[in-house]
Amino acid sequence: MSWDNVKSMFKGVGENLKPGGHFLIYGPFKVGGNFTSESNEQFNEHLKAQNPESEIRDYEDMLSHGRHNGLSFVERHTMPANNMLLVFQKNASF
Repeated sequence: MSWDNVKSMFKGVGENLKPGGHFLIYGPFKVGGNFTSESNEQFNEHLKAQNPESEIRDYEDMLSHGRHNGLSFVERHTMPANNMLLVFQKNASF
């Protein structure tokens, strides 16, 4: 997914999710700009080979775009195969 698509996704969720609703994102993410495993770094190269605009995104960027679009970060779950589940909730006042 391109970075523009990521931004559009958050914008759409922010505009359409009802206050109090939850938005979950599952997948591999970098933390602090670093891959969490060698396999994620290899997967990132695979993604970029298929589409140069695609890559594993930074966890912190997801939090920032969530906030920018009226979503509060609720929690991060560590999942199998070096993935994460990020949970957001739509703010009532946005």
